[in-house]
Amino acid sequence: METVIFFDKTGCVLAQQFQASLIALHSTVTIFARKTSLMKLQDDFYFIEGAASSDGAAQYDLRLNPGHAIYQAHFPGQPVTPGVCIIRMVQELAGREVGKSLLLRQVDKARFLHVLSPLEYGRVQVSLVLVPLAEGGYRADATVAAGAVTFAQLRLTLE
Repeated sequence: METVIFFDKTGCVLAQQFQASLIALHSTVTIFARKTSLMKLQDDFYFIEGAASSDGAAQYDLRLNPGHAIYQAHFPGQPVTPGVCIIRMVQELAGREVGKSLLLRQVDKARFLHVLSPLEYGRVQVSLVLVPLAEGGYRADATVAAGAVTFAQLRLTLE
């Protein structure tokens, strides 16, 4: 199976294409396709400031890096965290929980409820619940929030 990864000009992953699947992207986004491993966001785009986990549930306190190149392009002077980067952060944190890198198989639910600007909300909390799947892999349910403000609710299938 061939994997093609689509990046925007700053290197943020926009989409993955598996075999002949077509990915619909916003027409104003300039994309570049290349075969490569995924860009790691941890310790560059975001930093883990605290973590606690037990029985398949984890809570992470993250600090976003407003000076990262992704924010310079999305959008200059008014940085907004791209939804695909929020998904990638959750994917990386889930991998950290199970002790290995996980591949995103499917986005089952993605609700982006509030704009996440690193200037307004430099610190966020990620609540993550991982459930092993009978066919292998994991279902990850995650909420990204800062206090009473919820930015995203996600359900991902990872392998």
